Amino acid sequence: MQVRVENKPITLFRGAVVADALTAFCEATLKDVRRGKLLVTDGEGHPRSLSGELREGDVLKLQPAQEKVKR
Repeated sequence: MQVRVENKPITLFRGAVVADALTAFCEATLKDVRRGKLLVTDGEGHPRSLSGELREGDVLKLQPAQEKVKR
């Protein structure tokens, strides 16, 4: 299946979670999310958990943790 992280296409296995997409995108980015430096949101700005399951075509965005997330 294919998802996008910061507009970069990432090919993953079915059943992959957000952490898998970030690992494929950049392991340093995953570390920054785990440290609380970055937030992961969907294409609409809603927060996504690292354990959140992904679906074909999902879009993930990254933003600095101090910015407010759209609700």
